[in-house]
Amino acid sequence: MKDTHLFQIGNNPQKRVLILSSIHGNELSGLIILRHMHAWLAQTAQAHNLQFDILPFFNHTGIAARSRIEPQSRLDLNRCFNQAQPPQIIKKLKKLASNCQLVLDLHCFPNTRHAFTALLFQNSAHTRVSSVNRCLVQLLGADFIWKLDASHLDRE
Repeated sequence: MKDTHLFQIGNNPQKRVLILSSIHGNELSGLIILRHMHAWLAQTAQAHNLQFDILPFFNHTGIAARSRIEPQSRLDLNRCFNQAQPPQIIKKLKKLASNCQLVLDLHCFPNTRHAFTALLFQNSAHTRVSSVNRCLVQLLGADFIWKLDASHLDRE
């Protein structure tokens, strides 16, 4: 994705996990967590023959503005996935995510007692949370986890 930073750990396009953070520019804890997880992700990618695609600064203009929304479009990017005409950056994310077995969307609630949450998107073909996914979620230390079937999302 040209307009955001994509980092890759491991090299197996058949077993890909996408992790994105800061879709809301004012939710920065995912950046810190990803930094601390780097060594674990590298070990896990090697041990399980995985590829992690990481987008730590997804809404980089929102981060710069310390804003939940993307300042140029004035949209909450996390609410654009089912729009008939989503922004170009969401179209690119959906295309990238369609090639992954698992998508982790890291969020936090900055003004509540819930410090961190993770959102798992899984394609219907992968209905069971694997032991690697479960370990990843436990390592995140999330207060709670949402698991969503993303097979209905169009794959533009």
